Parts: sequence; structure tokens; C-alpha cells
Amino acid sequence: MGQILKAQSAYDRDLLSALPDEEPGQAAADVVGRAVFAVLEERFPGPPSGELLGEFASRVANSSRDVRLDKMLAEAVVRDVLLPRSASVTDVPDDLLLHAKIMTFVQAVEDLGMYSSEVDQMISAAERAAENAGVRLRAMPW
Repeated sequence: MGQILKAQSAYDRDLLSALPDEEPGQAAADVVGRAVFAVLEERFPGPPSGELLGEFASRVANSSRDVRLDKMLAEAVVRDVLLPRSASVTDVPDDLLLHAKIMTFVQAVEDLGMYSSEVDQMISAAERAAENAGVRLRAMPW
């Protein structure tokens, strides 16, 4: 999953198409959740204003090719990550929620102007944290 986040944030379509299938759902969701939390904490060091959050959510929604990812869902994802008691995305299908979090990660990376090495460090930290929490990640063949 870390490679998918890296490829998405670098807009590397060749790498995306060369990657094997994703890891099992819960492992992927855990790694992405941890990476999104870390990047959003950096992107929004304090509670974001409604206007700032709305602008960010619009960019997330506009960058997605999935019409189900609208501004309201993108905003709910950010609120759920940064302010867990303020929004709920529990009724969203798992595949859409994972996509929304990946696109949120990509937009935050872009907003922050992160270098590839910084993205790698953030993803590696998320993977290590997931493994330390007992999540079994599938080893990549390379």
C-alpha cells in the first residue's frame, strides 16, 4: 500500500500500473489511515477553519476520477481524521473510503510541496506503526 500512496502522490501512472494487487483490506486501510493522519496533522497544524477545510475538500474531490468522491465526503474524511468526534464516515463503502483517504493524502502532499524522500519517510513511518500495532503487511516481491 505504501507504494500505491507513493505512486499516487507522484502522479506516477507507470508505477501504479506495474504494482501488484493491494494488500488485504484492513492492512491497507490501517497504513493509509496512519499516513493520512500524519500528513493532515502537518497540513493543518491547528484546527482548520470551515473555509480552509472546504477549499481543501474541493481540491480533493476535483482531483478524483470517482464521481462518488464529492466535496462533502472529502470534508467528512478530513474531519474524521483530525476531529474524530465531529464527523462519521461509517456508512461509506470501504473501497470509496480508502480511495477518499488516498486522494486526501495526495492533495495534502501536493499542498505541502513535499519531496519524494519526505513522502517515503511518512509512508515508511505509517507502515512501521501499523506493523508495531500488529497489522500484518504483505511483503512486496521486489
